[in-house]
Amino acid sequence: PAPVIDPYRVWYMFALWAKSDYTWLCFSVESFVRFTTSYTMFIINKR
Repeated sequence: PAPVIDPYRVWYMFALWAKSDYTWLCFSVESFVRFTTSYTMFIINKR
């Protein structure tokens, strides 16, 4: 079975990791979007 990843938990980890630096926050948002997109495509292609 594919690993279940909670987007909110990942986002929360990113927020904690970059809570005081807007540059890191923007980087985290970009990384989060890329990760979510790639993971979603992985799920779609697996069907």
